[in-house]
Amino acid sequence: MAVLIATGRLTQQIAIEEPTATQDAYGAVTHSWATKCYCWAAIETPSGREAILSGQPQGVLNHVVRIRYKSDITPKMRVKWGSRVLNIGSVIDPGQRHEELQLVCTEVL
Repeated sequence: MAVLIATGRLTQQIAIEEPTATQDAYGAVTHSWATKCYCWAAIETPSGREAILSGQPQGVLNHVVRIRYKSDITPKMRVKWGSRVLNIGSVIDPGQRHEELQLVCTEVL
């Protein structure tokens, strides 16, 4: 019997987005993001740091986003949390039980 994540822990509504490419009538390719699904999540922010990106100091937060198991989530996707964008670095299925996913993400501020 599978033990699912307690519903009370999933308090944040997020969107999982995937990259898309479309071609216009002139053959130019436009890259954008499309919503794959909406789901409820528990989001933890265990650490943050300052990094030099494009020659400028910027804050980088690390997040662990826990959602119910979905078989088609990959690190090529991203999490949209309100107006915030979290880039997925890895997707973990704890114990390979197919009960929950832990999305290890970074956010550049």
